[in-house]
Amino acid sequence: MGYIAEQNLLFPTSLPETINFVRGFYSQFDNRSAANKKIINVEPLSFIGVIAGTEFLTYAANKLYLGFNLCVRYSGGASVNQALMYLYDETNSISQFLGSNSIVWDATAANVKFVGNPDPINNLYFSRVALVGYVVMTFNGYRITLQ
Repeated sequence: MGYIAEQNLLFPTSLPETINFVRGFYSQFDNRSAANKKIINVEPLSFIGVIAGTEFLTYAANKLYLGFNLCVRYSGGASVNQALMYLYDETNSISQFLGSNSIVWDATAANVKFVGNPDPINNLYFSRVALVGYVVMTFNGYRITLQ
């Protein structure tokens, strides 16, 4: 698709936090101060589906995702493991993680189990994700290619 200027990602209906987020992202990644500090391609990306085997799991030094909305969902049922999502930054380091679980007591096994809740996140960027327990993801935003 090519380069999309910062102002073209914003609309009259954009919320103040989205405006601040997009401006901050462009000032950090489109300032030509070092390697991978120039945006060369911005592609709209909408994804709804099973996360296994998708591009979101793979790191590339020149790829970022600019998300206006991201939501992960648990596989359903109760599990012994907590559902967790790790978001990685441009250096492939964990920048944040999320786990929203409800504890359930399994009386038949005398064990604590977890039920993951749908977790929406707005205004974020990441290079890749790693998921434990979560299997379905909804993403609405852009795939950014850096040079």
